[in-house]
Amino acid sequence: MRGRITAVSILLIMAITGGAAYGAVQSGWLDGGEISQKLVAERGIFSGWSPDSKNGMNTADVTEETVSTAEQTAEEKAAAYNEKAGKMRGVIATAKIKADDPEDVDGDGIANQQDIFQSAKDYVATKPVYEDRYYQTGYPDDGYGVCTDVIGFAFLGAGFNLQMLVKSDIEENIEDYSEMEKPDPKIDFRRVKNLDVFFQHTAEVLPTSLDDLSQWLPGDIVTWERHIGIISDRKNERGVPYVIHHAGVSQTEYEEDILEGKSRYTYVREITGHYRVS
Repeated sequence: MRGRITAVSILLIMAITGGAAYGAVQSGWLDGGEISQKLVAERGIFSGWSPDSKNGMNTADVTEETVSTAEQTAEEKAAAYNEKAGKMRGVIATAKIKADDPEDVDGDGIANQQDIFQSAKDYVATKPVYEDRYYQTGYPDDGYGVCTDVIGFAFLGAGFNLQMLVKSDIEENIEDYSEMEKPDPKIDFRRVKNLDVFFQHTAEVLPTSLDDLSQWLPGDIVTWERHIGIISDRKNERGVPYVIHHAGVSQTEYEEDILEGKSRYTYVREITGHYRVS
């Protein structure tokens, strides 16, 4: 393993970039409690966000009617969420995260693992509409989203800027991202295969087998070849945890029993990765 996602890595990235990717940094520190309060206050913006069609797009059961309804719903929500989303980007852009505890990066009194889990639930509770879009700002802000955005906003809610972390890892280990034609920080952190490589470098790599269910904890990241999700605290009658994920336009529940590979999602069969932020 080449390291862990910690406060140190975040501060190092900010030092290297000078915050240029996100605009000028305001003078002075914004302490963990302050940024936590702002993140919680703005957490309602988690309205739907997205990666590319090569990474888990489910269109098998899409009809013109469902697409039309989804688009109408997203457009109605977009106006209300955009203003809040802009405020959130401003907080992330201008704030230096002063983290005294690497196990609680945003300093809100909630450990990273639990924070990632809860932030994932907060995000999907807004019922984002599944659609693949490209965003100049990186993080979606218009009510749409796909599987990797569950991860991006779960991490953002816990104080991790996944966009910058992935960008930094790609720059340092470009040879490991063999399937990437050309780096693009606006989308790279929203591709399943890139995240798989990133977590292999930076997180605790855990068994993919379900033989020992005690190894699977809420907040863990799970990947398949074209899909990704976060382990929930909810379990089925066999004790197998549900997964918080976003898989398609017709999806009505974002917390589902899919870990055993027996769901209706044909691309969610063999688990390829199991990771934990440490």
